[in-house]
Amino acid sequence: MAKRFFSKHALNIFSLELEEWEFPLHNHNFYELIFIQNGSGLHSVNGVSMDYNEKDIFLLTPRDEHSFEIKEKTMFIFVKFTEQLFIEKTESSVKGRWQRRIDSVLCNPNSSPGSVVSEVGEKKKVFAILELLRIEYEKRDFFSRQITLDLFGALLTTIVQSINNENHFISEKKVDAMSCINQILGYIRQHIFEKEELTIDSLAQRFHYSHNYIGIFIKRNTGLSLREIIIETKIKTAERLLKSSEFSSKEIAAKLCFNDSSHFSKTFKRLKGVTPNQFRKTKHLAK
Repeated sequence: MAKRFFSKHALNIFSLELEEWEFPLHNHNFYELIFIQNGSGLHSVNGVSMDYNEKDIFLLTPRDEHSFEIKEKTMFIFVKFTEQLFIEKTESSVKGRWQRRIDSVLCNPNSSPGSVVSEVGEKKKVFAILELLRIEYEKRDFFSRQITLDLFGALLTTIVQSINNENHFISEKKVDAMSCINQILGYIRQHIFEKEELTIDSLAQRFHYSHNYIGIFIKRNTGLSLREIIIETKIKTAERLLKSSEFSSKEIAAKLCFNDSSHFSKTFKRLKGVTPNQFRKTKHLAK
């Protein structure tokens, strides 16, 4: 079984120069862009292997299992990101438009271990954007965060345009039931602050199921109702906000579309055994 790697950061960018791949076959709880600055070897994704070379680019979803076999010392540049970054991006731009452009790619598993950008001119453009992104990411100040989000959006959109011209990802009609469930769960995580996007009608339309069937489909494959999944996702998001933000419980309740802060507090305590404020104090004391 593949090892699962985790990240607590919405965006993380770093590089590694390796003569030997040090990691077992694995997947992630995040999305990952991998850029080959130089070097060569083999890349294996979901049991399929293919040569990699200088300036190749790979996009991996949380469901992809992968590893490298290095033949020539390789400089890897990693851009790891989670759904939380989508929330930041969509809150700072025209609502939904950017997200729709990437959903078709990020909601499907990878069917090829090859570079997702093959045309030389497009590779040059992508690496140029990547270099600007790395510079802004390292600054880590108030203004650079917005620039970083915009550059990340430009990078991902450019890559997605290339992917849409090639058959790297499995079409929605070919994925199995569990992949469909993973798509739905990922969509819920991405849109957890948007109440209107998480109704039965909206999800049925988005994933091409009937209004009556999608709830049955979700319950049958997860053991939980849609409402239970949304509530659990809200509470997990609330935990993250309580640990890493200055938002008050009232503000978090509003962001997560609870009826009021009392409803949020009661729901949080029912699932976590403590109130939001008690949870936050406990985490601060543990630091």
